[in-house]
Amino acid sequence: MVKAFTALNATPGDAAPAHLDALKAAETRLDAAVKGIANDDVLAQALGSLNQDASTVQAAFNDVLADINC
Repeated sequence: MVKAFTALNATPGDAAPAHLDALKAAETRLDAAVKGIANDDVLAQALGSLNQDASTVQAAFNDVLADINC
């Protein structure tokens, strides 16, 4: 997914700017969530938070792909 995101940033083509912005924001939130996991965090709590952020990234990525495939 990271490679696809990097490629989209390099050549966004027909992707709607709003969808690209949403994807970038979601990726930034996921990255911050990953970096924010403390060594003493309970795995279940960390996974719950990361799953939600990852789902947001996936949804935003799907929106961008839909723009490109239209």
